[in-house]
Amino acid sequence: MLDLDVFDSFFAPPEEFAMVGVGVLLGVAGGGLQALSVSGLVFEPAPRFGAHLVSRGMMLAVVLGLGGLLAPTFAMVPDPLRIVGIAKAGQRGPRRAFLAGLALLITGALAAEAAGHPQVAAWTRAVAATASVLLAWKLGRFPFKQARLPWALLSAGACTLAGVIAAAVLPEHEIAAWHVTFIGGYGLLTLAIGTRVVVSHGGHPHTDEAKLLGIATLACIALALAARLAAGEVDPTLAHALATAAALWSLAWVLWLAGALPRVLEAKRGKLMTGGHR
Repeated sequence: MLDLDVFDSFFAPPEEFAMVGVGVLLGVAGGGLQALSVSGLVFEPAPRFGAHLVSRGMMLAVVLGLGGLLAPTFAMVPDPLRIVGIAKAGQRGPRRAFLAGLALLITGALAAEAAGHPQVAAWTRAVAATASVLLAWKLGRFPFKQARLPWALLSAGACTLAGVIAAAVLPEHEIAAWHVTFIGGYGLLTLAIGTRVVVSHGGHPHTDEAKLLGIATLACIALALAARLAAGEVDPTLAHALATAAALWSLAWVLWLAGALPRVLEAKRGKLMTGGHR
């Protein structure tokens, strides 16, 4: 007789996908609030709260949720689907509870910010990021080998965590701290996962990952982060540093796309020529 629990565990989507739903709801709320605020129909409960619903709500939920699934898997961490001390691979109940806790912390932080308690919000996010990066991403268990992609994923997790914690510890440098998360966390994670998707789904050799995620691209990300930190808290006298950070950030994506687009088009042509089978 068919075991429905096993059937559900095998065919149901990963629990982490629920965090995408949480992120979408926060993103829609943030976009709507900004539109209504600009129209003069409502007032934001805290400065730039609508934008924070997107950057500190939607993005953080998606990155912490899916990052715990994709980063250790792509980096070939031993037992990648285990959440340390909470859930083994396939244990949906404890995994669901862990992710519900992350969602509660992220939304609770936004509620605290709206209520005028930014430090409570900052430390609540720090707890969420620490739990996800250390227990689900398993940052300390990444394989120390020369492959570039695992190191990029490791660095992205470290920057995500460092930026969120720095925003709590150094509230006077909150904006600069969050840019550590944005540039070194969200940005680098997107490049790394995009690299694996382009190479793997396009049927290209594994060695193409190092070509796609090249030294020049990674150097531009690192230099963009350094230039952004050199600008401090958006000091108008250091506008050149901000411009340099933006230019380096843009250049990193141009370099990555220069390698990714030809491979995407090549894979598409191959599928067309073989009738959709490759």
